[in-house]
Amino acid sequence: IISSCLSLTAIFTALFLINPSVALMSIIAFGLIYFCIALYSNKKLARESEKINFEQNKIIKELQEGLGDIRDVLLDGSQEMHTGVYRETDTRLRRALGNVQILGSSPKYLVEAVGIVIVASITYWMIHQPFDTGQSLIILGAFAMAAQRILPMVQQIYVGITSILGNSAAL
Repeated sequence: IISSCLSLTAIFTALFLINPSVALMSIIAFGLIYFCIALYSNKKLARESEKINFEQNKIIKELQEGLGDIRDVLLDGSQEMHTGVYRETDTRLRRALGNVQILGSSPKYLVEAVGIVIVASITYWMIHQPFDTGQSLIILGAFAMAAQRILPMVQQIYVGITSILGNSAAL
């Protein structure tokens, strides 16, 4: 998260030096997209975090009980009961971990599509500005290159935050 934030700061500073209005539009657009996605997924992440914490504790408890009473388990023949409980708990845990991972990685494709729309919008906006063609191409090239570098870094930040939120109950 920290290295991506530092890199983003450098890229946005360079964009501000080239054209402040384009840089501001890109910051607002990408920031707004991820903010909306974060608002949508926050409750789901909190729920999954609680599930992860509960299921991890249940697995540890089941392992301790099964191994602590290994003699009784073997004599009673209750191995199937213990392995069944473990299997069900492990399945729920893996499902919750998978949901957190999906919530973290899924916005990438939406943001890439919106990024293309943003580049097209900036191009349309620049056509109606009193820039000369050479200056417009420089600004568009700088923005396109910056967007190509910005999207993976913003996604890394989002995945990191999602991972932290998804494991916050255990933390």
